[in-house]
Amino acid sequence: MPELPEVHTITTDLNKHLVGWDIAHVRLIDNYRVNLPADTFIESLEKKQIQNVERIGKNIVIRLPDELSLTIHLAMTGQTLIRSATFQRDKYERVIFTLINPQTHKQLELRFCDKRMFGKVQIIDKQGYNELKAKHGPEPINENLTPEKFLERLRLNKTVIKKQLLNQEAVAGLGNAYATDALWMAKIHPETLTTSLNVNMATVLLKACKEILLEGINNRGISMSDYVDAFGKKGSQQEHFRIYRQEKCRRCDMPVTIKEIAGRNTYYCEKCQEKDNQARLL
Repeated sequence: MPELPEVHTITTDLNKHLVGWDIAHVRLIDNYRVNLPADTFIESLEKKQIQNVERIGKNIVIRLPDELSLTIHLAMTGQTLIRSATFQRDKYERVIFTLINPQTHKQLELRFCDKRMFGKVQIIDKQGYNELKAKHGPEPINENLTPEKFLERLRLNKTVIKKQLLNQEAVAGLGNAYATDALWMAKIHPETLTTSLNVNMATVLLKACKEILLEGINNRGISMSDYVDAFGKKGSQQEHFRIYRQEKCRRCDMPVTIKEIAGRNTYYCEKCQEKDNQARLL
């Protein structure tokens, strides 16, 4: 599933290339389900100009006039692609936005494709936009997030740290791969209780989360199955995994343990991330 770096990459591409373009036509393929009646959805978007593209957590948010926003959540298999009008059809197209540059009259298509149809394409108003922002906690890459505040967010729920890192209301942007690698980098066992964390552990973990997310952004994301950027190109972060999907620990060469935590396969080193040794390791 695309995480912060992947959605950040697409959002940056869209913001760079599509701001100022008009939405000339919207087509829902095979009556693809959106959050409004099809006619209302289409009428609300056509003739609107793209003012800005931003990201809220793992949501792509295309800002439009009249305080409307078009939101796209990729879920597991979603793709958001900028294509020329004559480019060959993509697989699993669900929504096609025909865009026109009012200055050059050049035409493009923004295509939302989704093999498994778990993604969402929605129109939200100002209230919906504010609610979406309120649902997401601070991001580790936010320079204003201190270790103390990070610790406070992690302690919002008494649960294991791996599960809390995936909780978008506590801390936004992390998914399974990046959270797994960050915990290994910080030498924290994924089943450590959030209530047992201290500020030193939070400091090390925040640094690891920030480092791995920024590295993912620099490498334009993880491409192992469906994720590609807005131009259909793959990222390379999968070439830099620390412990995620690895067989041996890169620090001690011990076999990697795989356990399902919070419904996701979690990889960790029983030696480097041993619970009893965390105080010493940190």
